[in-house]
Amino acid sequence: MANVFSEVLSGTVALYKGMRVTLGYMFKQRFNVPYPEKKHPLPERFRGVLRIKDKIDSPTAPLTWQQAVDVTDKEGAMPPCMEACPDHQHARDYIRFISQRQFLLGLQISRLTMPYPGSMGRACARPCEQACRMGEEGESIAICQLKRFVADWGRENVPMEQWDPVVNKVKGAERYRIAIIGGGPAGMTAAHMLGRKGYGVTVFDNRAVLGGYFSVGIPQHRLPREIVDEENESVLRYGVEARLNCTVGKDIEFRDIYKEFDAVLLSTGATVPNSLGFEGEDMEGIYKGEYFLEKVCLGQPPKVGKKVIVIGLGLTAVDCARVARRLGGEIVKFSSQHTKKEAPAPEHEIADCEGEGIEVIELVNPVGFIGENGKLTALKLVKTKLGELDSSGRRRVIPLPGTEFTIPTDCVITAISRKCDYSYLPEDMDFTFRRNKTVKVDENYMTNVDGVFAAGDGVIGPWNLISAIAQGRFASGGVERYLDGKTPKKG
Repeated sequence: MANVFSEVLSGTVALYKGMRVTLGYMFKQRFNVPYPEKKHPLPERFRGVLRIKDKIDSPTAPLTWQQAVDVTDKEGAMPPCMEACPDHQHARDYIRFISQRQFLLGLQISRLTMPYPGSMGRACARPCEQACRMGEEGESIAICQLKRFVADWGRENVPMEQWDPVVNKVKGAERYRIAIIGGGPAGMTAAHMLGRKGYGVTVFDNRAVLGGYFSVGIPQHRLPREIVDEENESVLRYGVEARLNCTVGKDIEFRDIYKEFDAVLLSTGATVPNSLGFEGEDMEGIYKGEYFLEKVCLGQPPKVGKKVIVIGLGLTAVDCARVARRLGGEIVKFSSQHTKKEAPAPEHEIADCEGEGIEVIELVNPVGFIGENGKLTALKLVKTKLGELDSSGRRRVIPLPGTEFTIPTDCVITAISRKCDYSYLPEDMDFTFRRNKTVKVDENYMTNVDGVFAAGDGVIGPWNLISAIAQGRFASGGVERYLDGKTPKKG
């Protein structure tokens, strides 16, 4: 009798605890995750179907899109981490496989939507981790590090031929030829998606290396070059042709490409650094951040001296500061017109910089350079305060008169965003652009010129790598839909 009473009591306690948890979630207030410029409402409790079929339990089992994805990639049908990712990476799925020690399937799932898990595992902005449900009660799952782990495991343990899941080729795809102008994250992702389905893809790039920002914008201490090279090679193995050192508009005309290929994708990005417009900006010791990093990545590091100031607090600025530290900068500082809270760079990136002794000077704006005999000696700044939100969603910067001061420095690196360069497009083709010089596209990523698509920073403006990759992925779908039923130009 005592045993029966004990069992009834323990069952009642368990039921009570369960009801508390259930009621707690029923009345829990919804929260939002900001990304990239708006807030995405998250479902109160995601209890969707398991996305990976349980029958796939072998590390070497063939994997297809149909087996891997049980629900469509649409809002409300994805876990919060997947929905927050612009590329809708199948994070929960590859984490599940990793936890089961089925690393090959984890790698294949991570490459369903892009060819760069190893690179992104080191350089992603991690919007998925901001949306992770585990973060409500404690620390988010290290989704980015898990992606890096499974990509590195694949490089060390399985041949490249097994990295990707099996994807059915499109019937007759080999008859079509697609030109991609720009071999950066967006362009190479599109080449990967289209190439493995059987389309003939040619990538034009004005540099001697593929990868764009991966190869010439991220220093070796963050992203070893051999990782990018191997992931680029994993795209080329599908028959993708790469025409390097080929500048469209100079070595080949855009109009000739347009006539020769069945579809064209513009993915040249936002590659031209903005200027401050101050007198003396061409003095020795002043560098534009993107060009500075490119020289470093190509093995031609500039001299920075002992004192370095980096203007800006985005990801490019972060990389510039950490590189300057490694090149001998003893005193390295950021100059930011906002506070660290409003910085474009993620909090953990700024924390890494501060851990290396790099200081952030908040609420200051550069107003001029000072130099002697053509060489920089100091940066002139003014203190600022923050006002109301402007049209971009950031608080306006208000200079404070009478607060000007100077900081002696040997080197200034400007990292104040970038702009697009579409000068290679013929004017008489009448492409439509926005006010910020990005090109306009429709819901299928096609421009106003028939058969010409665009993706990446050249569409959304300078943002982050995972957004550019997502653009390449979804634009490839637009290209595929456009070619469906069309007669190939070369029969």
